[in-house]
Amino acid sequence: QIESVQFPKIVCVAMANAAIHFHQCEALDPELLCFRGLSFSAQDALFRSVFAEGCEGEAGGLMTQEERAKWKEMGQCGEYTVESCFGQKWHVNDEQVMPLSEMGFHGRHHIALRDSAACQAVVEAMQMAAPHYSATTAPEFEPEYVSVSYENLGGRVIKGTLCGTAYDDDRCSRRGEVGDGTPKAFLFLGRAAVTVGFKYDKADRQWLRVRMSPGDCLLRFGSARAWCMGVLKIDNAAPEGRGDNNPCSFDFVHVKLMDHRRLRQEKPELFARCHARRINPNDDKFNMNPGCFQYAYTILGSDAPEGPIKASVVNDNGMRFAAVNSSGTLGHGVTLAQACYVDVQRGKGKGKGGISAGEHGKGNHFRMIQYAPRRRWGKYAEPNQSVNEALIGS
Repeated sequence: QIESVQFPKIVCVAMANAAIHFHQCEALDPELLCFRGLSFSAQDALFRSVFAEGCEGEAGGLMTQEERAKWKEMGQCGEYTVESCFGQKWHVNDEQVMPLSEMGFHGRHHIALRDSAACQAVVEAMQMAAPHYSATTAPEFEPEYVSVSYENLGGRVIKGTLCGTAYDDDRCSRRGEVGDGTPKAFLFLGRAAVTVGFKYDKADRQWLRVRMSPGDCLLRFGSARAWCMGVLKIDNAAPEGRGDNNPCSFDFVHVKLMDHRRLRQEKPELFARCHARRINPNDDKFNMNPGCFQYAYTILGSDAPEGPIKASVVNDNGMRFAAVNSSGTLGHGVTLAQACYVDVQRGKGKGKGGISAGEHGKGNHFRMIQYAPRRRWGKYAEPNQSVNEALIGS
């Protein structure tokens, strides 16, 4: 269970001054809605709300594949290197207090929806922007939990996808199977515009591409919950990201509003894993702890109103660090010198690296539909569809 977090008065004051309201709702698919146009003040209030004092989670940089294997063999007896943004190392000895801007490539934590007035307001804003969709309201959608994750590009180059393509694992159905279509909202915050892509399954060669500006929100429900998703582009030069004028410390923050009533009842063990503060190393087939999340953190808040948020970061794995850099490879076969993730095509008919809408401009979008009209995305080949720009992305 997620413990209740008491938020400081500064968050309440910010909420009073920020109306959370979406300017429009686009139906990208019958079971995929896109809400756009949160104000800057609303985005800032949401950022502080989901990084409020007392939130606990895990964060880290990257370890090479070789060092991940060494950790499995040697554990605390070995010495390791943690790569962070722009070629820097992120080595935390014991416990350190630092601003969020220094907290590596990525991190994540959970809070209860009842503890975030701003996130509750997002649910109400979706209901107001899409009053004719039952997927935004009870009894179909009654979110209780908020999952918060952040990512910094940090000098990396995305060639294909960032960290591959993934299915939603917080469902009562198997990966890729239509069944549990409980609605789930995906709010984007941060300094970057993010282009995400959807596939019916990983073997598909075409993407449904959607460009998400900070403050935009997706609602997936029905069969759209069975699709897999990947991050195709992080544009941290996008003007709507506001650069250094944005109080958010990260390139992008993913705020997921989750209704886990069915998951809690039908798959209590999976529910517990989804809400754990730290990934259990004994139940970690992808070696994420400590491969991606080396440290635990607790948000401490800011020293002054509107000041930078700080966190206490703890080396709870007891990891020791090497003086010499690793010469191994990061995920997806990428060397440290390349400093990027690569998601390449692995053969004819495979999804990774295949043709995607917008890859060569709008013309390619219509070629994609012509060559692969299967399933309902083919309808977007029709002319004068207002949703085309959202599909093309950037």
